[in-house]
Parts: sequence; C-alpha cells; structure tokens
Amino acid sequence: MDLRAIANGPVLATVGASGTVLVAVGTNGSIFSSTDGLSWTARTNPFPSANLNATRYGGNYLAAGAGGAILLSSDAITGHNRPAD
Repeated sequence: MDLRAIANGPVLATVGASGTVLVAVGTNGSIFSSTDGLSWTARTNPFPSANLNATRYGGNYLAAGAGGAILLSSDAITGHNRPAD
C-alpha cells in the first residue's frame, strides 16, 4: 500500500524505526509497518478508535495514544495492549 494514495485516510502522527522496520501510527487507531518506507501494511489495533500519537523502538515497539492506549509488539506485526498504570 502506498500511503500517499490513501484519500481521506488517517492522519499519521509519527514514525518509529528499529533499523529494519518502520512503524507509523495516527488517527483512528491507524498502524502501518514497512521494511522499505515505500510499501506499507496496515496492522490490527485492539484500540481501533484511539488516536495514537507516539511510537518508539527500544527492543520492543511501543505505541501510545488517547485514553491510555498502550500497545507493545516485538515484531511490528503482532502485539498486545497494555493497560496504563
């Protein structure tokens, strides 16, 4: 998927990188991953309505957003939600 071709799609807030995989997150729970920065794959989010506004990589991918949404993934493909402490 070419993210530039998405009409009326999500607004992406940030991109995190591990050195081999990029992860972009944004409005309406949008999560995309890419290994080359050109072709992107939409990923499933257990908080589909939460706007995500931060992503980081530090051994695991972490995305955080509205309503205390915190998502963790070791591979940027599968992941799980973590309740806010």
